[in-house]
Amino acid sequence: RDRIADDIEEYEDQLAGGATLEELAAETLMELSQMSVSTETRDGIARHATFRNAVALLDEDDFPTLANLPDGGIFAVRLDRIIPPELRPLDSARSDVIDSWKRSEVARLVAEHAEELKAKLEDGFSFEDLGLEPAREIGVRRRDLGFAGPIGLADAAFGQIVDGFAVFGRGEEVGIVRVDAVHDVDLDSLEAVELGSNLSRQYSASTGRDVVRIYNEYLQRSAGTNIDHSIISSIHAQFPAPARN
Repeated sequence: RDRIADDIEEYEDQLAGGATLEELAAETLMELSQMSVSTETRDGIARHATFRNAVALLDEDDFPTLANLPDGGIFAVRLDRIIPPELRPLDSARSDVIDSWKRSEVARLVAEHAEELKAKLEDGFSFEDLGLEPAREIGVRRRDLGFAGPIGLADAAFGQIVDGFAVFGRGEEVGIVRVDAVHDVDLDSLEAVELGSNLSRQYSASTGRDVVRIYNEYLQRSAGTNIDHSIISSIHAQFPAPARN
């Protein structure tokens, strides 16, 4: 996390200067990959809602910018093209349609059952009264991403008040969470101080660079210029690297 926080300013400088994702991957520790994304994609980096939301807002002429992931990582994303949806002939899609309908119905019934159980829990029944076997997690923090549980457990838990119940999950994997207690964070702890320092450094570095990036984009679009970044990079490569202590 510290290494990434230290390198963010350099990466933002390169993107603000017009570097492509290919150039950024070639000159830094970031890795370049390409993927097709739909509303159902949950593989790789697309398991993060932050990434999926960023992709959903993209236009084809947007300039890539850095964004943070919940696990401390960062990413920059570019939309290469949009593939228009098309209908498959029913004869070739019939089995998929039936399977999809079955999964949808199962998901609907499971969600309805979970809501019914949640209502009973709110009326005073215990998990055991309803034949459920609760698993207790103690001392879970917002940054703890590895504890067991279906997708959405952490978001549901941290969005609840004490003794509040929430249904979470999707498809056939659905659960109910209850928050027993909320403990205030120790803002004087070493971890909290380091996190605050990193966030402050990232904010200070990014705000100024956002202004430069936006102005740079405006100039390029209004002037109709076409910058050849490969030539710029080759010129920069001819200059000796500055000495660092």
